Amino acid sequence: RAAIVPAGAELGAPDAAAVRALEPLLHDRDDAVRAAAVLALASIDPTTSPAVIADPAPSVRAALATALGRSFAPGLEDALHTLATDRDADVRAAAYASLVARAHVPADLVAVVAEDPSSRVRLAAAPGIADPVVLARLVDDPDPQAASAALVRQAAALGADAALPGALARLAAAPPASAERVRAALAWLLAP
Repeated sequence: RAAIVPAGAELGAPDAAAVRALEPLLHDRDDAVRAAAVLALASIDPTTSPAVIADPAPSVRAALATALGRSFAPGLEDALHTLATDRDADVRAAAYASLVARAHVPADLVAVVAEDPSSRVRLAAAPGIADPVVLARLVDDPDPQAASAALVRQAAALGADAALPGALARLAAAPPASAERVRAALAWLLAP
């Protein structure tokens, strides 16, 4: 049943009948069906499912966060902000990824992301952080993927010329043939 929902949303131009047909699925007993219904409804109208934000299943709330990130409709920031502070790490990571996709990670969320216990959340947020203090903390993150994403973002914010001294210092301080050397070189190479 969950596989049928997205296919139904893609059949044609969305109309009120499609929305009416999908809305009952938001209350289905199956989490996967509810998540698919959220994705389908949000592709039609991202403002149609505000009650989903309180769904007991993290997969449904994560689907909502993902769906909101695919839309550039105004007025979705409050829902994404709420989802970015969710108790479930997958929901928070999806919300941060959506905020990054919308190019707007609010300052209050940037300030706390470095302290998030989930590396998935820190990894999802890193590409959208512009605060140099938070980026500096994330560059030394214990999770290598989050640290790499932060280092790439930091180098991009600085530009290749300004990032070169830091990259060279990291290269010199890192052990030979280490991931840290690769991370420093990659960040500098990807800098504009």
